[in-house]
Amino acid sequence: MNQATYVVDRALVTAVFLDMVDSFCDVVARATGAASLDGPGLGEWSLRDLVGHAGRALGTTTEYLTDTAPPDAHHAVTPDGVDLGRDEDPVGGCGAYFLFTTARPELAKDVAERGREAGRALGGDPSSAVAGMGRAARQA
Repeated sequence: MNQATYVVDRALVTAVFLDMVDSFCDVVARATGAASLDGPGLGEWSLRDLVGHAGRALGTTTEYLTDTAPPDAHHAVTPDGVDLGRDEDPVGGCGAYFLFTTARPELAKDVAERGREAGRALGGDPSSAVAGMGRAARQA
């Protein structure tokens, strides 16, 4: 199997990530001011659940920016034998971890529930909660 070599421009990736953080915070601020978060969002999720899920993703990405591999990677091995604890992915093992988790459809139910839990955890001021996540991402 031929493997391509990718050069990752960390400054560019960081700039794009921070632009996404700003956009996400802005969208949540606008949405929470204009709509009920308990209304429909996407699929089985309410808007609150969806914001919670995206906020969780933001938090997870921020965590991975400070780690060399996902926190649970030391015991994870993908179906094709990639040891996630030894992954040399330039973005901290996220690529291999993503492939590992998406190859397991039974995880979708757990992902949906974690999104709902994260939505509830946003509390009464979701915009401020998400803005706090944005500040944490900028400090990572």
